[in-house]
Amino acid sequence: MRFGQLCAVAVAATKPANASDCKCAPGDSCWPSDAVWTALNETISGRLLKTVLPRSVCYKDQPNYDEAACQAVLSNWTTAAFHSSDPVSVHSPWYANNSCNPIHENGTNPFGDPLAGSRGCTMGRYPAYSVNVTSAEDVQAAIKFAREHNLRLNVKNTGHGSSK
Repeated sequence: MRFGQLCAVAVAATKPANASDCKCAPGDSCWPSDAVWTALNETISGRLLKTVLPRSVCYKDQPNYDEAACQAVLSNWTTAAFHSSDPVSVHSPWYANNSCNPIHENGTNPFGDPLAGSRGCTMGRYPAYSVNVTSAEDVQAAIKFAREHNLRLNVKNTGHGSSK
């Protein structure tokens, strides 16, 4: 049985006046430590994935910059299969605040924005971690972890299942 991807992390654009009502986000003092994430990873048999945005390979200031990989991202950017196969990618980057669209060598993105390159590549609204769930127990562990640590939970599915 395949459950798809479960992304367990919040990204809030701004914090309301009463921050105690907010979910915990990366950079907040309440954010789980690396040791806590490691413990979750052990609980779910190593299926915790730390987000590396696939289009970050197009930005020279990113540690994983790779011109050939960038060309592959640009070539596949408009295909559903590309976004479905990535744990955090979304078909419409608008939902992620256009925070890290791939860029051509001249700094424009596939939508023709000439300033995309100058804005750089940030996590924006993408989750910092995801869980490649393969069982109901993985789902339960991820939900429990998110609840215990006050994290926003995002569920990504690959589409309709054909269970028999």
